[in-house]
Amino acid sequence: SDSNPDSVADCQPCPIGKVQLYSSYYKCNICPPGSYCDQTGLINTVACPAGTYQPTAGATSVGSCLPCPLGTYAPYAGVWTCTVCAPGTYC
Repeated sequence: SDSNPDSVADCQPCPIGKVQLYSSYYKCNICPPGSYCDQTGLINTVACPAGTYQPTAGATSVGSCLPCPLGTYAPYAGVWTCTVCAPGTYC
């Protein structure tokens, strides 16, 4: 949770849209661009699939991952921006 718990019994799972990447840390972090956090209590983000991008933080579903616009591509999962196609090519 976003507050410092007094005991383990006070620990709460991070809400959807946030992630807890580090043990013994007292707050949840907003899910970073390029990924989404679709469940409570996540310890890892879920990367948007290759061919898509996610430019904003706090995404909560795979539906937040956007297809790359014409003339751009995303060859890897987890990107927050698409790459422009090289001169002499199309995509």
